[in-house]
Amino acid sequence: MIEMVKPLYCQDNGRPSVDPVVLFKMVLIQHLYGLPSLRRTAEEVGLNVAYR
Repeated sequence: MIEMVKPLYCQDNGRPSVDPVVLFKMVLIQHLYGLPSLRRTAEEVGLNVAYR
């Protein structure tokens, strides 16, 4: 999967991008648990081992 989108990533500027599979999983968790924002979801995933 990564090889399909690798050419779309910018290699030399900006912050590193988020893997599309990880982003999809985070949005799914956000929807299932009713979290208000993707930033809050990222905090929750970082704190709660059950999401991993």
